[in-house]
Amino acid sequence: TLTGKDLKGKILTSSNLASINLASSNLEEVDLHGADINKANLEKANLGKADLYLADLNKANLYLANLEKANLYKANLEEANLSGADLMQVNLYLANLHKATLMRANLEEGHMEEAILSVANLYKANLEGANLEKVKYLTADQIKKAMINRETELPNYLQATWSQNGELVEIKEVKAISPLPETYFSNIAKLGSIPLNPSARV
Repeated sequence: TLTGKDLKGKILTSSNLASINLASSNLEEVDLHGADINKANLEKANLGKADLYLADLNKANLYLANLEKANLYKANLEEANLSGADLMQVNLYLANLHKATLMRANLEEGHMEEAILSVANLYKANLEGANLEKVKYLTADQIKKAMINRETELPNYLQATWSQNGELVEIKEVKAISPLPETYFSNIAKLGSIPLNPSARV
């Protein structure tokens, strides 16, 4: 176990950290580009400004983790637990959040263009000012459970109606949402895979 370890600024590119326990560890500004972190325990870890480009965080536990301004471009967060996590100004462009849990997560001003949000749990997630303009497979029911404001940029297939005092009146789907192709994730894995670096150490 590496619980509480200070790894600030360390280069862990393509490291194999699957199932590792890094709870409450300091991973601020760490380079985890292409790392295998699936099923890892990162509860309450500090990943502020960390580079997680193409990292595999499938089923990782990120409960109450700090991911403010982290780079999760093309990261795999399928079924990850991000409940209560701070993702303010995070980069989730093209990230996979299929079945992820984002209950009460702070995604304020987050960049989520073309991210996959199918079946993601957004209950009371803060999406105020977030860019959701090109997210995929997001439904009106998901958004109704989240917290948004007029600055939240919604995809063109969702339409919000606001009252004069700025309260959300209604949100509805104005265009049918295409079903998620069964081969989508296998194709993404082939395109985004990076050879792991067995020599990397924490």
